[in-house]
Amino acid sequence: MKTEIKILACAAILGATILTGCNKNGLDVIRGKEIRFSSVSNGPSTKTQYGDVSGTKQALNWVNGDIIRIASPSTHVTDNPNLDFADYSVTLTTSGVPSKGTLTNVAENGLAWGDAPATYTFFGIYPSTTKNSKITLTSAGAVSAYIPGEQPLNGTASSKQVADGNATITYDEYKPDMLYAYMTSKTVYNLQSSAFGDNNYVTKLVDGGPNVDMAFDPAFTAFEINLSSGDEDFTISRVELVGDNGTPKVTTDDFPLYGTFTMTAGDVFATTPITVGSDAGNSVYVTMDQALTTATGISFTLFTLPKDNTGIISLKVTIKTGTDTTEVGTLKLTAGENTPYVFKAGHKYRINLLKLGGRWKILFGELTVDEWIPAEGSTNLIVE
Repeated sequence: MKTEIKILACAAILGATILTGCNKNGLDVIRGKEIRFSSVSNGPSTKTQYGDVSGTKQALNWVNGDIIRIASPSTHVTDNPNLDFADYSVTLTTSGVPSKGTLTNVAENGLAWGDAPATYTFFGIYPSTTKNSKITLTSAGAVSAYIPGEQPLNGTASSKQVADGNATITYDEYKPDMLYAYMTSKTVYNLQSSAFGDNNYVTKLVDGGPNVDMAFDPAFTAFEINLSSGDEDFTISRVELVGDNGTPKVTTDDFPLYGTFTMTAGDVFATTPITVGSDAGNSVYVTMDQALTTATGISFTLFTLPKDNTGIISLKVTIKTGTDTTEVGTLKLTAGENTPYVFKAGHKYRINLLKLGGRWKILFGELTVDEWIPAEGSTNLIVE
């Protein structure tokens, strides 16, 4: 039996919704019925496709075919008591802000109400392990995921124009690979006795039970880089973000930007959100063969671990000269002399109008921390 579940797809901060439930008799009514889930956002970035930008606001939207995995220690799928997770596919029904869609369980049967107590715990991840084997989820909410160091340009570039004073820069814009835009969720759902006395509610239970809201938080940090030339023409071959001194492996002086990390689903904004694995490194990069002029450039996004940096993160660009490469230099992203600018876990940063000037320097444009377009009935999250 296929089950369709309404979701709300938008980018804003929402508290996890705790809905009223039912007593033991209510559990008897809905036992064995598939659970209906809704997805809402709980942080500054929760969707699988970056949407339109208006000023410092940006929408993020679900797209058709997105696969979410939901697991629970409290129940199992309808036909297998040993299977405690199910995958759900997104079908977009309404575009715009907010975007809306339905969730349909991918397999024949999804998670069902069972013999558990009146309190159920659900954990979720995007994408499902079936779409990206680098992220896994247990029924206890343990998540393991991997941010790669090398992040190739994704797909075919589109054209984006940005005003720069009296001029306009045209960028070749590469959309990020959103399979590494990990998101996690935790919801504790209480089937409370206070609502079961409502006869209308009993009818809803018979029809399929209550709706469970899943609030997803981002488990990555994103850097959108927009780069062109300030004077002469260049061909660039590599752009990277480097934690501290640039050595290939993490030491006590380095700050990790990529590698395996573990966390509890829904906890990316906790005091100690993730544990970084031994394979961590301090440089994420993209290689290319891209011409830059004063009127044309390149735009792309790099993902890093969802962890507030304690050391300085630097931007390094290399240019191509004949058959050799020449290091342009490193621009330290600081809040003052030798003071790191702290990039918060789970947020997206846009570095706009960045330019190469001369042959040995990078001219910093502006750093924007996006204020995300809210869902209906919510308030904006202003990231500072």
